[in-house]
Amino acid sequence: MNAILSNNTNNYKENDFIRNLQCIDYRKKDRILELQNKYKAGIIKEEDMTQEEMESLIELYQKQNKRLKERLEEKKIRIIKKLIELKNKK
Repeated sequence: MNAILSNNTNNYKENDFIRNLQCIDYRKKDRILELQNKYKAGIIKEEDMTQEEMESLIELYQKQNKRLKERLEEKKIRIIKKLIELKNKK
């Protein structure tokens, strides 16, 4: 019985640890998005950022560009399929 309780306690601690990491990750993402918005608005410049902030911002832009390219490719494929469908209906 004690082994089961000990195991449950360990699982709880692991889950709690993982939740805390996720919260930290969300806060970091929010901070980087806020940094991006300030940079776009001209409130801050590259000189105002630390090296870590600059690297995080570059990483964010790279991820956003990758997602944008993926979405554009998906839309392109859908459009091609629709064009083929329309062509075949004629």
